Amino acid sequence: MANPDVEKRLRLSKGVHILLPLDDRVTDAVVVPKTEDGRVIFAIPWLGRLLVGTTDDEVTQEDELVVKRSEAEYLLRQLNRYLSRPFAVEDIVGGFAGVRPLVSSGKAGKTKKLIREHEVEVDRESGLISVLGGKWTTYRAMAEDAINAVQQQLGLPVGGCVTREQHLSGSDGYSADYPQTLAATDSVPEASARHLSEKFGTNATAVLDLARQQAELAQPIVVGFPAIQAEIAYSARNEMAATLDDVLERRTGVQFFSWQTAMAAAPVAAAVMQKEMGWDSAHAQHEVEDYVRTISGWTQKIAVAKGDAKA
Repeated sequence: MANPDVEKRLRLSKGVHILLPLDDRVTDAVVVPKTEDGRVIFAIPWLGRLLVGTTDDEVTQEDELVVKRSEAEYLLRQLNRYLSRPFAVEDIVGGFAGVRPLVSSGKAGKTKKLIREHEVEVDRESGLISVLGGKWTTYRAMAEDAINAVQQQLGLPVGGCVTREQHLSGSDGYSADYPQTLAATDSVPEASARHLSEKFGTNATAVLDLARQQAELAQPIVVGFPAIQAEIAYSARNEMAATLDDVLERRTGVQFFSWQTAMAAAPVAAAVMQKEMGWDSAHAQHEVEDYVRTISGWTQKIAVAKGDAKA
């Protein structure tokens, strides 16, 4: 519980990740324990790529959340110290950026020195309960602490939060050999079975049901990536996906695999979304153009000459 007598404020810290081809240069997860500025970064095989991150720079709400060339070069410089064959900026196939809300006690200093823990704060005058800081990987602990604070504020017995027993969607019946079982029982290519299992868990069978009902949905979204069009329809019908960037990034993961592949997939994905969402042709075309323009802009941020702040 936060101390209400200590002034707290949120400071925003930007972190970026880059995605590289997964080859013999790195076959297992790697941790760089101390970078040139005293931080820690990692390189993890993930969804057919090598995920490398992350940076830590204080930003404001006005800053653009893109991977800059200088940030990409920083990550490569730390990783390449441990590789016999280094990666180059030109090897980067994708990337993403986000903001961490870090809790500060008002003291000056760099955000990399701040802890990544969350705090639950109760305002003495209004009774408002706020969760400050935190991160996705600890969201269940954040939920439990928030519920405990509510119970305490209401004078109720503290405890009993059900988050520890709450299963994620698609986890029931899942096992390490589920992808192999899916491939064997549903006649799905091994790569697609593994992809569906990673994205949907045991809900993959519901995705494949859609593909059986509508033959066109069994087709790949794009050549070279194992996702099928039924994933887009399923996400729109059952997971509230409503935009093109949503299905290509978070739902199917095409964008994480490759920016170029994602741009190639945009027209096909938009056609599926058009049917599911009732878009007219103009709206579908706008979604494609806006998406491709955005991704193209991200690639240019890395490709520009170092130090060109306007690009």
